[in-house]
This record gives sequence, structure tokens and C-alpha cells, in this order.
Amino acid sequence: MIRLAGVCVAMLTVVLPACYAQIAEPAGKGTRPELTQRELVGYVREQLVALSPSDGINDNVKVSFAQATSVLSIFLPNGRCDIYLKALDTDSAAWELFDPSEPGQTREQLLRLTFNAENGKKARTCYDSHHSVDTSFSQDHVRFLFSQTKANAVPNFSEAMENAIKKLVALARAEQRPPLL
Repeated sequence: MIRLAGVCVAMLTVVLPACYAQIAEPAGKGTRPELTQRELVGYVREQLVALSPSDGINDNVKVSFAQATSVLSIFLPNGRCDIYLKALDTDSAAWELFDPSEPGQTREQLLRLTFNAENGKKARTCYDSHHSVDTSFSQDHVRFLFSQTKANAVPNFSEAMENAIKKLVALARAEQRPPLL
């Protein structure tokens, strides 16, 4: 098990910088090919898990992607949220620092990336640990949560993550269009 973990860390050390370099590079510069949907999902998944908050509430425990529906599922300690990439308004992206501390319980600050849904669309559906819809989560926006401390250790993290999600949304929308004759 320890050897497998070492192999995973070594792979992340090699793969993530290469993915970041392609994601953060402005369009039209260089000759690198665009990342595929699979590579972008891999990057987003790895960053969501590796840079996850560790407070037992906001942790990104696992991330999966259903290619057929373009739904990104983020599993949390008490349920999961399904994010409908086709519904996200990429012009609404906003980063902010958030302090989830409660009276008497200090927690680390979170870096969160919020996208609103396009008008009339549902951005996400969240479920509790019993697989019932959790109505305490708004469906008109999504928030991707990261540990501020961990994210600060990754150069240009915010730019790379925002670009990766925007590209995933664009790819999801491109797949829903009928093919040209």
C-alpha cells in the first residue's frame, strides 16, 4: 500500500505540472495541443482531492465524472453534489476567501470558486448520506472548495483551475450540439 502511494505521488509530481502548463497557457501561444476532456477532468479531480479542506465537513473525499451526462460528482463526508457542467455560466466565475469557523470552533480558511447557473438551469443537486436530495444547498450556483493554505503552495493555482473548469464547460456544451452535415 505504501509503495502504491509512493507511485501515485510520483505520477502526480510528473503529470500535474504538465497539465498546469497546458491549462494556464494563454490561447494562441505555443504549439502544445489542447488538453482532452479526460486530461482536464483528471487535473480538476486531482486538485479537488489534493487541495481539499481537512475539516471533516467541507472535505472533497472523492470526485467522479460521468462523461455521457457531463456531471461532475463531488463526494463529501455527509453526501455528494452532482454538478451539471453544461448549466454553468462561465462568465460568472468568482474567487473568494471564506472562513467556515463557528463560535468556539476555528477552522482553516477556504478558497472557493463559485459559478452561477445560466438562467433557468440547475447548476447542481446535492444529496445527503442517505441519498435523499438535500434542499439546504442552493441549486442556482456551485462552489468548488479548496484549502487556502494548500492552494497557496501551488503557483498560479486559481488561474489554472478556473481555466480548466471553463474548458470542461465548453467541451460539455460542444458535445450536446448536433453534428454538422
